[in-house]
Amino acid sequence: MKRLLSVLALATVVAAPASAATFSVEAFSFLSAEVSSFSFKFDDLDGDTLASIDEVYDFSGITVLGTEYTALTGLPVINGVSDGTGEHFSFETSLGGTTAVPGFLFILESAEIPAVPLPASGALLLPALGLLAFKRKRRKA
Repeated sequence: MKRLLSVLALATVVAAPASAATFSVEAFSFLSAEVSSFSFKFDDLDGDTLASIDEVYDFSGITVLGTEYTALTGLPVINGVSDGTGEHFSFETSLGGTTAVPGFLFILESAEIPAVPLPASGALLLPALGLLAFKRKRRKA
């Protein structure tokens, strides 16, 4: 009985990890008509609701003065959007050329709030109570 309860207690400690919230950001240039808008998504892995370069995926690409940049390589510090380290966004071409571009307006488009997982302890509580009731009934008989 003690072994079974210790296994149940250990199982209640191991719960499924919560998934990260997913955010979508649209950026529009206000300095030049030669710079296209771009978008990206990020999974908030660290829970701070700010984009970090290692959380970014699904970058749409950007065209600056006729050159197409396909990778987002750096984020500026933007209140409420990014915890980056620079003053500008940095982009890279498929051939390895890089550029930093200032002057964007940012819209945090959407946030998919993940479902709150049911802790394993809740799912294991009922069978544990049933087992205890069974043992108590058996002991009285």
